[in-house]
Amino acid sequence: MANVTIYEHFELPDANGDLMYPADVKTTIASTATHTLRDDAKYVVICADADCRVSFDGAAAVASAMPLLSAVPNNFKLLPGSNRTLKFL
Repeated sequence: MANVTIYEHFELPDANGDLMYPADVKTTIASTATHTLRDDAKYVVICADADCRVSFDGAAAVASAMPLLSAVPNNFKLLPGSNRTLKFL
């Protein structure tokens, strides 16, 4: 089981690929928990303390879900929408 920290940004990275810090929303949860991203989040960085997998659509994450590597920040540009719920495996 991993612990994950989720940084939600309401703006996209600048031309250099840099994000404004601190993030607009920071949440730390156990990977057994779920987290619904805010509707105005455009970019998310997820840091995990152990390798795991994430699902962005609220479905249970499976072995083929998006991998999160514990050694690096995992960056994701989000599509507009709502009800984006993260689940981890």
